[in-house]
Amino acid sequence: MGAEALLAPDARKDPEAAAAAVDEAGYVVLTGGSPRTLRDALVETGLGARIRAAAGRGVLVMGSSAGAMVACATTLLPQWRGNPNVGPGLGLIDGYVVVPHYDNRRTAWVRAGLGAAPAVLGIPENSGVLVEGDQLTALGQQPSVLITDSGGGCWVRTNVG
Repeated sequence: MGAEALLAPDARKDPEAAAAAVDEAGYVVLTGGSPRTLRDALVETGLGARIRAAAGRGVLVMGSSAGAMVACATTLLPQWRGNPNVGPGLGLIDGYVVVPHYDNRRTAWVRAGLGAAPAVLGIPENSGVLVEGDQLTALGQQPSVLITDSGGGCWVRTNVG
């Protein structure tokens, strides 16, 4: 593809080098793991603001699992037990909450997401959604699902095109 991969230094240990890596990047990947840990680290180190600025310059930002969750303006923050909490994300994508690893069984996550945003993007394993403005394009092995609340607790599920 002609791209050079660079693993950014840990911003908690070398904030200047991590900031420079984001500032020079043409493509940023937010990896999986704990959404709360990722979001908190990006905010506390200032890298979240740098990633938002990079996206504003046209840099492509891709999130996988927790990375896709925190890219949104609102993110779900799973707990050890019970339903996930909801909190602010990086704000790269507005109007959606991402539920990764979606298998039609995460109803508590969908309910929490719909309580915080107009729509939930349920993204199954080995799949994704490309968001360009208001346009959603499904990628991968299985269709992703756009879930909205039609009122009265009824959800509308639509395969992403």
